[in-house]
Amino acid sequence: MNRGKEVIKVINQWVRCLVLSIVLSSSYTLAQGAATLMPSPPQLAASSYILIDVDSGKIIVESNADERLPPASLTKMMTSYIVSSELVKGNISADDAVPISVKAWRMGGSKMFIREGTTVPVKDLLKGVIIQSGNDASVALAEFVAGDEGAFAEVMNQQASLLGMQKTNFVNATGWPAKGHLTTARDLSKLATSLIRDFPDHYTLYSQKEFTFNG
Repeated sequence: MNRGKEVIKVINQWVRCLVLSIVLSSSYTLAQGAATLMPSPPQLAASSYILIDVDSGKIIVESNADERLPPASLTKMMTSYIVSSELVKGNISADDAVPISVKAWRMGGSKMFIREGTTVPVKDLLKGVIIQSGNDASVALAEFVAGDEGAFAEVMNQQASLLGMQKTNFVNATGWPAKGHLTTARDLSKLATSLIRDFPDHYTLYSQKEFTFNG
């Protein structure tokens, strides 16, 4: 399944979470007063969403934001958060060579097409996670950071608790369907806000549309 198909699958079958960082820098005033015109809530084909102003923390609009749903590939926000944290702490380096296991290589769904038995730098795998939504890259990094994906999921849940994501439980690093792998739009907004504030340099990767890996 290519990336485009997975995005469609996320939209149609999984959690719909709208997390936007916006700055309300202008307002519309009436000719004879200072009343601000607020837009109507968006009409979305989504069972759950939330829109916040990251700078103020103000919730602009929400719908069923506390409904627990499978996050699918939005899981990778936490995977990238953990890896970014390890990089900042100095526990790993961007140039560290990550060995690619059979499990990582065999992952289905969207991938960056890494090969079993090779090594790939952390920085390339992180791009593969964020830009290509690579399940293979996510597993490879999880194994490198924590030893195996199960242990990495425990780290993810510990971090979720620290961020106040009270209704979240991670089972894997990819968002691959699994029993009990659930979160909410509100919890994901907390994670997105933390990504923006804690790792601004790594957050810029989310604006990149393409990444070509020639490993």
